[in-house]
Amino acid sequence: MINTQETKIIKASFLFSLMGDDEFNRFLEGGDCFITSFLKGENIFIGGDGEKSLGILLSGKATALCSDKGSLKVFSSGDVFGVADVFNNTSGAPYSIMKATSNCRVFFVTKKGVEKLICSNPETALEYISFLSDRVAFLNRRISTFTAKEAISRMAKYLLDNCDENYVCKSLNFSALAKNLDIGRASLYRVKNELVKLKAIAVENKDIIITDSDALKNII
Repeated sequence: MINTQETKIIKASFLFSLMGDDEFNRFLEGGDCFITSFLKGENIFIGGDGEKSLGILLSGKATALCSDKGSLKVFSSGDVFGVADVFNNTSGAPYSIMKATSNCRVFFVTKKGVEKLICSNPETALEYISFLSDRVAFLNRRISTFTAKEAISRMAKYLLDNCDENYVCKSLNFSALAKNLDIGRASLYRVKNELVKLKAIAVENKDIIITDSDALKNII
């Protein structure tokens, strides 16, 4: 059974916020949703594996982990997950795991139920698209951050490996260096400027002088 507080949490989600009480109750009775409780440490959701469903966390906390065990996001009451996975048709190893970090209670909507909600209300479909768009934008920002870190690490390693005994890399050709490091020229110049700001290097014409080798080593 769903209590009053849980009903409020579900109806506050983008999937049900536009639904009236009668329609909501009919949906609950339609067999396209269910509630499951999880103990701390149990897997709540495995992206790319198993039956497709969307979940709303009703109580407790959970953490999404990528395949290499790195943390992606922390979930708390009211958060929705599995939105993209419902319509994901790619095959392969699971790409994420959502694990309960405390005892949790979750409201699940089956793929069939999600399709019914979207097809019956165009505004719900737009809310679904908007939610996914926000997630794509968030992931793009994360990718940009990771890419920037990788680029500055490559640059730091190259400078340390190719400087002379005076910690100078002479007559650098930035076009060739960009190809060598597999970094766009614009990104390479941003990395160079960032290293200058950190006072790890100084630039004189085409020469780069390492002014703080320890700082470069810490970046790698």
